[in-house]
Amino acid sequence: MKKILILIMAIQLILCSYFIVYGQSFDDQFNGDVNDGLEKTSSFSVKAKVIDVVTEKIEIDEENQENYLFNEIQTVTLEVLSGEHKGEVVTVENYLGTNEVSDIRVVKGQRVILSLDDFGDGNINVYINSYERDIPLYALILIFLIAILCVGRFQGVKTIVTLSITILIVFFFTVPMILKAYNPILISVVSCIAITVITLFIIAGVNEKSFAAILSTALSVIISGLLAYLVGYFARLTGVEMTEGNMLMHIPQNIAFNFKELLFAGIIIGTLGAAMDMCMSVTSAMHEVKKHNPQISSKELYKSGLNVGKDVMGTMANTLILAYTGSALPTLLVFAAYNTPMMDIMNLDIIATEIVRSIAGSTGVVLSVPITAYIVVLFEKIKNKRLNAQ
Repeated sequence: MKKILILIMAIQLILCSYFIVYGQSFDDQFNGDVNDGLEKTSSFSVKAKVIDVVTEKIEIDEENQENYLFNEIQTVTLEVLSGEHKGEVVTVENYLGTNEVSDIRVVKGQRVILSLDDFGDGNINVYINSYERDIPLYALILIFLIAILCVGRFQGVKTIVTLSITILIVFFFTVPMILKAYNPILISVVSCIAITVITLFIIAGVNEKSFAAILSTALSVIISGLLAYLVGYFARLTGVEMTEGNMLMHIPQNIAFNFKELLFAGIIIGTLGAAMDMCMSVTSAMHEVKKHNPQISSKELYKSGLNVGKDVMGTMANTLILAYTGSALPTLLVFAAYNTPMMDIMNLDIIATEIVRSIAGSTGVVLSVPITAYIVVLFEKIKNKRLNAQ
């Protein structure tokens, strides 16, 4: 098993090196020649530190107050900390309105992200794009990885390897292939199969248990995708109601996305983690039961798998539904604040989409319990017949 893990880590290292050495960066795969035929404008972002801030109020005519987008200007002096302009000092006018959510109010000593638009004629438009947020995020990721290693030890190392491979598959295969106008559902299915096989083989080894979990996971995810597709077809879901969907309609690559297929591809990928967890849990439990009670009948083994699955099923289904509900919480608050009738809520495309996404995924996870139990029992019968034949 360790030899297999070392081999996979070596392959992963080679793939990472290839993308670094040959420049196959995330941006290259996504953007390509998106500026062909367009005005040659170079846009990039750099980190900067606020050196000084001078704030000035804007005089607003009370009679035409609604025509004013801004009521305050910050004249900000910044030192560029990255990129080819590193070390340079720039002054930027930062316009502020009354929206504390969208306004980027800065103070002396704060680190921010500057966006620079170079028009090629010597003019560079500089503005504050956002606060610097990546360092706290990297710190959180580091804490997560340390926790995995401390709790899981060698199993934690395998977990990190599988996470890395999953990220590589998503960012260097799934997303680029969809952006090349390949069928999103087909690409998501291929990606899920690859992630499932690699993950379970690394975590549990190349054995009968892994094969049973892989097969049951694949069937569960396919059921979720088919269920979502059928309901989405009859409910006339568009998938375009999402903000990201509207943005995708105007991307530089000029790809005519099938947003229904994109929606269902997302459901398939979103269901994979929970389905894989459920299938592996039931499979492992059934193998342990069989190991400690070799004489157990197929019927009793199947019941044992169902009992284990029932215990996990409730929390796992809640995990999916709560995850989707959490992402839609601001929308739900808006509906509650305006006392929107339930009939209107249920017939909105965005709400119907979230319901299909959560319920279809949860249904696949629930059905994975009997599917996994049946497949494990079937594998045991096949193994017993093979042993008896010998």
